[in-house]
Amino acid sequence: MKSLYSTVAKRSVQCFSMFVIIVAMAFMSGCSDDGGTTTGGGGGSSIHNFTEGVVVPSQSQLSRNAMAANITLTITTEGGYKVDVDNQSMASITAGASASKGGTHKVSLALTSNDSDKPRSCNVFIQVDGYNRIKLYEITQEAKNLSDVVEWMDGRLQDEYYWLDEYVEKRGTFDFSLEYDKFLSSALLSMTTNMDDGGVYEDGERYIFSYIDRESTGETRSIMSEDTEVNNYGIGLASTVLIMNEEQTEVGFAVWNVYPESAAAKAGLRRGDVIYMIDDKTIDANNWDRINEKWLDLQYGSGTKKLGYLTYDDEGYSVEKECSITSAFYENTPVAYSGVLPIEEDHNPNGRKVGYLSYLSFEQPFVGDLVDAVQELSEQGITDMILDLRSNPGGHAVMSVYLSAMMIDESYGGKLFATYIYNPKNKRMAQTEEKIILDKTYYDPATGAMKDLPHLNMQKVWILADNNSASCSESVIVGLQGLDIPVEIIGTTTRGKNCGMLVTEKTFGSYNYIFAPITFMHANAKGFSDYGEGIKADVDIAEYYYDTSLSNSLREECRYFMYGIPRTDWGSYNYDLALAEAVNRICKGKSILDKSYGQSESVFSPRLTTRSGKPAMRIDGRQIRNPRPTISQTGMYITEKAEVE
Repeated sequence: MKSLYSTVAKRSVQCFSMFVIIVAMAFMSGCSDDGGTTTGGGGGSSIHNFTEGVVVPSQSQLSRNAMAANITLTITTEGGYKVDVDNQSMASITAGASASKGGTHKVSLALTSNDSDKPRSCNVFIQVDGYNRIKLYEITQEAKNLSDVVEWMDGRLQDEYYWLDEYVEKRGTFDFSLEYDKFLSSALLSMTTNMDDGGVYEDGERYIFSYIDRESTGETRSIMSEDTEVNNYGIGLASTVLIMNEEQTEVGFAVWNVYPESAAAKAGLRRGDVIYMIDDKTIDANNWDRINEKWLDLQYGSGTKKLGYLTYDDEGYSVEKECSITSAFYENTPVAYSGVLPIEEDHNPNGRKVGYLSYLSFEQPFVGDLVDAVQELSEQGITDMILDLRSNPGGHAVMSVYLSAMMIDESYGGKLFATYIYNPKNKRMAQTEEKIILDKTYYDPATGAMKDLPHLNMQKVWILADNNSASCSESVIVGLQGLDIPVEIIGTTTRGKNCGMLVTEKTFGSYNYIFAPITFMHANAKGFSDYGEGIKADVDIAEYYYDTSLSNSLREECRYFMYGIPRTDWGSYNYDLALAEAVNRICKGKSILDKSYGQSESVFSPRLTTRSGKPAMRIDGRQIRNPRPTISQTGMYITEKAEVE
């Protein structure tokens, strides 16, 4: 235990030291003028090395790109001064051109854009009172070397980006000669105020949400289109890969979703299957670039492929199969499953009628599918609602408003649901806030008419979520909470995307460019917007994985959930840990993860380990980078009419 004397003595020494430092600083500082510190007169020359009354900078050669930019120079003088430039068509002094006393001062310059094909330069001169005029800086500006696409992107970022202040400030340092996509990542990742635009991978590498995409003018539908058909295999894959052998040389892809009427569905593939062979070749675990290519090709490519995959029966993953699939057109509806869960009487003593809706993305062209699904649930008189938003990255902002409105009573219609907050300097928006009102009707693109929304009249909503639940998914959660509707989240902490995009499309030559920079922050009716680190689950399955008192089988299921590996088809609650947890809590008021709860009472049956020719199947833990290559799958957005260049 420290003595009182010792503590007081130490504090006395610290206070005395601080007093000496403060006195010394006061002696050296002198008085202030023009935002600077006077160093002339008495002690100035003993501190700084002056040349003609000014401290000459060690880096006097400045280089900037061809874009218009602002530059701030810091100068220290012995007396009053005047600053001028010798090329006023290139640069002008906007602040700090002169001062009456010496000190440290800020001089602001504005550079115009260099629209010529040659570089240019200008010199910055200073004359301190009583001294000769000398050159202080030479500024060189590159020739214009940017594409029309980058110029269009740059204009939007200057005018609309939520963190446009720093963007404009650093604009003179960006490399505009880069390709459009590399320019975006290079510029935005160099900024520090925009940390809510994206996140950080497990290895520490940062990524951004803002996005630029390109497609041929004759290619598949764009985000602005109301078409509902795509041409591929109809497979959605989990973004975590699986190790398939003891030597760890082969990996597999878990099937997250199979779209109805697609080539994959007709070939017999199911959610939870694991693809480990493509065209008679295993997937090499040692070539990560090829793994990414194969992962993307299976979801968005075309042609014919022969697949080897592992499927499951009631005893676990014990069946190896093969199939051949050829890409074809189908409707990729985001409504993966909707219906009343067939819960056995033993597990449902109070006869609850539990509705379940799995929703993959908030896509406006499929609003009719979503409305029809909710209408059917309403007609069946459900008592409880489980909304599955796992791996739902977002979509059109209006769809989150529609979905939220349909979960609750019609009386909430017309109430404030959310506020979109813009940068005050946004040149596209006349106001800094946009109020979003809860709808009673929706626009049906199939008929071009406004129709009434159905309502489930839920007093509480159960939501399944994971780390890939983002943007519009999070908007539904915080939006309902802002209306004082209880929300029970089962899963893991969500992604944390509390911002949205204004998406515009423009044609340059034979390509459509679809640009989605972050332009607004999202807040609920109570003004809450602080979920950039994600929304924590009420039942955090990740925490149970580290509970060593749980059975090994339950902990293994927790691990599969944490890494987003599905174990069964949609709606099969007895093999789906998160869904089973929601059902058990609704029907019995108990958690299946409670170690005091008997497994025989639970609605959940853990999958057995693999007993086939792939007994070593286990989670790798590595995730595919940029697993959502289209803007419609990257977050909350609103759209604007396309332009043609």
